[in-house]
Amino acid sequence: MSTSLIGLGSSALSAYRSALSVTSNNISNMGVEGYSRQNIDLEQSDTIKTSVGFLGNGVNPNDVQRSYDQFLTKNLNSTISSGSHYDSYYEYASTIDEIVANPEVGMTPALGSFFNALHDLSSAPASIPSRQVLHGEAEALISRFNTIHGEMQDVRDHTKQELGTIVERVNGISRSVAELNAKISESNSPTAAQPNDLLDRRDGLMKELSEYFGGVAIEQDGMSNFYVGKGRALIVGNSYNELTMGDRQYSESGSIGLFLKQGSYNLDISDSVKGGRVGGIVDFTKEILNPAQNSLGRMAITLSATLNAEHRAGYGLGGTSDTGKDFFNMGEIKSVDGITSLELQDVVPDNTTLSELTVSIAMNNSEVVVTPSNSNDDLTGLTINGTAITDVTAESTKDETVSAIVARLNEYTSQTGVTASVVVVSTGTDQIKLSSDSDITVGMATGGSITASGLEEGDYRMVRSAVGNLTADDYRLSFDNTQYTITNQTTLEQRVLSSDEALSLRDTSIRGGVVHDGLTLQLNTYRGDMADGEEIIFQPTRKAADNIRMELTASEINSIAAADQPDEPGNNSNALNMAALQTEKLLGAGSDGLATSSIQDSYGQLVAEVGVQTHYAEVNRTAQDAIRRHAQNARDNLSAVNLDEEAANLMKYQQMFQASARVVSMADEMFKAVLGAV
Repeated sequence: MSTSLIGLGSSALSAYRSALSVTSNNISNMGVEGYSRQNIDLEQSDTIKTSVGFLGNGVNPNDVQRSYDQFLTKNLNSTISSGSHYDSYYEYASTIDEIVANPEVGMTPALGSFFNALHDLSSAPASIPSRQVLHGEAEALISRFNTIHGEMQDVRDHTKQELGTIVERVNGISRSVAELNAKISESNSPTAAQPNDLLDRRDGLMKELSEYFGGVAIEQDGMSNFYVGKGRALIVGNSYNELTMGDRQYSESGSIGLFLKQGSYNLDISDSVKGGRVGGIVDFTKEILNPAQNSLGRMAITLSATLNAEHRAGYGLGGTSDTGKDFFNMGEIKSVDGITSLELQDVVPDNTTLSELTVSIAMNNSEVVVTPSNSNDDLTGLTINGTAITDVTAESTKDETVSAIVARLNEYTSQTGVTASVVVVSTGTDQIKLSSDSDITVGMATGGSITASGLEEGDYRMVRSAVGNLTADDYRLSFDNTQYTITNQTTLEQRVLSSDEALSLRDTSIRGGVVHDGLTLQLNTYRGDMADGEEIIFQPTRKAADNIRMELTASEINSIAAADQPDEPGNNSNALNMAALQTEKLLGAGSDGLATSSIQDSYGQLVAEVGVQTHYAEVNRTAQDAIRRHAQNARDNLSAVNLDEEAANLMKYQQMFQASARVVSMADEMFKAVLGAV
């Protein structure tokens, strides 16, 4: 470049015209989300040595750079991810909170009305209107169970839809970032200028990606890489891995089924996703939705099992044959040899093994009635709940032997917790009734004979013991080719079954199965046992609130068992027993085996737990929102367009441009003067 005045002026005109273009571009893009303010870098041209010394050679626009700080950008994206996590968590949590805590449509009013109707029936057990009211309130209670479960299921379905939308969008973002990485890499030669527009576009996509997922963003060789979960690559250079919801949008355990495609493999990243809206949905599902639906189902099972057990023991208005009927319908009832159980429905959502798992709950109402054998034999080697019972020698008649066995069993009541009594049927056919709130375990010593009692080896399970130990958790039964393991999906506590327990698990008879947390588990291996590595997820209470129905129809209200004896229409004993379930401690057995809460208490605890978690999410959401605003302000202070500053630059560069033009004009005048003098 020449040191002439025209050359100097021309270089200045070109430089300040570029500066004006950069400033004008900043102003025009002020409203563009994610735009980073650009600055032109002007530098002095190399001087030229002349006879009078080194003279200036003008000015050069060296580079146009954007105002960008990697730390501020990463910090902003991190706070956006955390904020979006609490946003989605709180949005869904508040919906569940509104469902369960609503005083008008929650369970509390329906439960109160139902038990009030039972109390009214106890005041007038033969009253048809009272029976009609009770049946109506029972149907309303069932409808409330069904409705609340349905509303929770709607929330679950909505999370599935949002996740599907997010997965599609994230795949689109990943593809775009990979393409931009390729373009930016091509432009990043040592002598090339930075493609600021492409960099801004990529930063904007990475920012949006942070709204959906928490992850680690790493810049390497001018490319942005993004890793999710436990270091799983979502974007690496100019390639990316797609996300998919898998074959099922929810896995068997009810958690989010989110997979990352890597080649021909689908890697499950569901449990490792943190942050972003997806992380919020995953945590909400685990911490609020699943426990809430399960808790509601546990209430439905407890109400159905205990009230049915009481109802089956009573009598309606139809006499001696009007007994043994269920009030609610929760599943298939089995009753064999004095043992009654309820097989729960829809417990195993998706079983791919050859074996079939059934889950049931005891229905015996604190007692079991057994029929001694026809022959009048001695009783030897009997144990009750681990206590050896002294042998009983047969009396002259079978009924006398039965009475002697009952008397002997009652000698050990303080040790066994079991009370025995004689049920008189007819001569030679007396039965034995064993009463206990807890399960009764019957054993027999080697060489013993217990047929005289009518008892058989095994467990006689009681409904209160079962529902008292019932949890609101999901479980996994797994097999490793040598042993079965039951794992609580919430607490991750494991129970490895012994060889004897494994035999019991595969025993599908009425006394078979393994008892775990109040549930009786039985594995039918008729088509084949579980293979090595196979597992079965089972959700005992998940759909119970949707499955509960009325067993007694409106035309069968005379069969409502208010009496504890037949042909006594004024007898209200059984109605009182059923009404007492309102306040009886049935759920949440502690280490001492004693239940700690009633059905209504359990619902109150559910409302409180959801409320606390929702409030916690709201507090964190508010705090995170403030942190996000601070991070955004920090980024904007550096990178956002400031109109005042740009206006000042505009005037400054305009004056410089005008001055440069004046230099060129003056040089032209001087040149003309020289020509005129020649």
